[in-house]
Amino acid sequence: TKLSLDMDAFYADYQEVVDDGAITRGWIPGYMPRSATNIQESHNLDINISWLRFTVPAEDIDDMTQALLLITQDQVKFSRPHRRAVRSWWPKDLQQQTDMAKPYRFYRYDDHYQMGGEEQMRVDFIAVDVESGTVYYWMP
Repeated sequence: TKLSLDMDAFYADYQEVVDDGAITRGWIPGYMPRSATNIQESHNLDINISWLRFTVPAEDIDDMTQALLLITQDQVKFSRPHRRAVRSWWPKDLQQQTDMAKPYRFYRYDDHYQMGGEEQMRVDFIAVDVESGTVYYWMP
């Protein structure tokens, strides 16, 4: 039997994320607003990719994105998940460069961290569905 490296979690709100230690483990970014709800997180340990979806009130979107770099769709590296890793809740138009079905604003976050005494950098991408307040985050 092969061990599945796909992990999924659902949190009703930010406090459940904190209680579970998900931010500390690195699968959920620390800049996610405390007002976030309906938090769906998936990651694959084997290929080191992650997807996150949550809802946030419109008034908190600007605060959340202050630390992020606004980019164009052409600057986005879309996550091309392996078929077995695709989640039903992840929008098809965020799986590849295509005409968008929704009006997203795209952001980039350069996450600097230490590993083995050396500075590393990981690039995260964020798409905000401005109509619904749904935020999509991924590590490609």
